[in-house]
Amino acid sequence: MNKELHLKIAEVKPWWLKLLILLFIGLPPITGYPLTIFATPQNSLHNIWIWLGYGCFIWIFILLNVGSRQLLKYLSFAFTLALITSILGALVRKIPALFIEQSAADVEYISFKMLLLFIIMISVIPYTLFFINCFSVSSFVSNLSFDLGKRYKFKIHLALALRVFQHVGDVLTNLLYVWKEENPLMIKPRFREEWQESKLSQLGWFNWLLNSAITWCFALLLHTFEAIPYLSEEMRTIVGTKQNFKIEKDEK
Repeated sequence: MNKELHLKIAEVKPWWLKLLILLFIGLPPITGYPLTIFATPQNSLHNIWIWLGYGCFIWIFILLNVGSRQLLKYLSFAFTLALITSILGALVRKIPALFIEQSAADVEYISFKMLLLFIIMISVIPYTLFFINCFSVSSFVSNLSFDLGKRYKFKIHLALALRVFQHVGDVLTNLLYVWKEENPLMIKPRFREEWQESKLSQLGWFNWLLNSAITWCFALLLHTFEAIPYLSEEMRTIVGTKQNFKIEKDEK
């Protein structure tokens, strides 16, 4: 009987070994190594293929750990953010072309650079979300010793920060569904008929994108802050349960 291959990196013990494995896999976005060994400054297309290969490796790795549904959830957010960033980056870099004539080599360089940025983002963002969710806050707290004094309090705050980051990752992907409902074409608003009146009216896209970015940031901020009291209470419950268990154990 054929069995599907599943990796369970989140279940690796001890936690520091899991951290080392995840950091090793995520070295290229941080340091560039070992992809820089194969990169060539003279061939931009070659470098793009290298990063695309790394991105495929990351996607397969996440797929084997969390399944296709969660991978698509990560990728949907990553593709949207990467597409918006690369398009805006290309437009900003082409503004000088309105005043200074650019050579074909300069235009090609900007295009390749934005394409490389797009590929890096669709590789790094899903891996970052996966990385954060590989660590269990409740397990981390349950393994703490109450005899650490100030170090114990620091680790409790560290666990709470990790829990908040995990919540932010969930909020990011969930807000994407709201964005898609409001803007089915993702980078174009639903109501844009008036933009067809003149070429100048096309500038409304920039105003819409700016307002959308501000709205997105405020929504993310509010959803994050809204959950902090609940997450703090959740942490207090976990710590209190462990303290009561320790007291009962000492009494016996």
